[in-house]
Amino acid sequence: MDENQQESAQAAKGNLNPLLIVVIVIIVAAVGVMLWLGSNKTATQQTTTAKVAPTQAMMKEEPTHATGSGQAATPSATGDNTMQQAITVEAGSYYFKPNVIQVKKGEPVKITITNKGGFHDFAIDAFSVKSEMIPSGGSTTVEFTPDKTGSFEFYCSVGNHRAMGMKGTLVVE
Repeated sequence: MDENQQESAQAAKGNLNPLLIVVIVIIVAAVGVMLWLGSNKTATQQTTTAKVAPTQAMMKEEPTHATGSGQAATPSATGDNTMQQAITVEAGSYYFKPNVIQVKKGEPVKITITNKGGFHDFAIDAFSVKSEMIPSGGSTTVEFTPDKTGSFEFYCSVGNHRAMGMKGTLVVE
């Protein structure tokens, strides 16, 4: 009987190895699919652009603000004759929307950042812009006047959010 027990043990041991290999292959495949779907979600986010263009109201003597949606806002509270470019940016889990913003050199810019989830901030190194930390559901505003043309990166400086894709481009014309 010792011989029969040894044969049974070897047979069971032989069946275990292929089963273990199949289970490992299934786990590796499942993890691969999950990683692929996660990176595919980030890659399919649409690039959106907010372009601040003069509205008819801006062409009149009384300057007005322009929002990223193209709606006219109230005249400048400073009373000067410069037009302020007003844009609203949505911040969320590793994204800014829009992630491309176009503005005019020499014209004041007011960017309101609304946080849809997580804990974020907003920074543009080229213009020394850095917002306060924004809790989920909160908002903050940054104001600056771009003094040079070109494309400049804006980003979230919290943790590794920038590396995870939470960045965009400010285009100054």
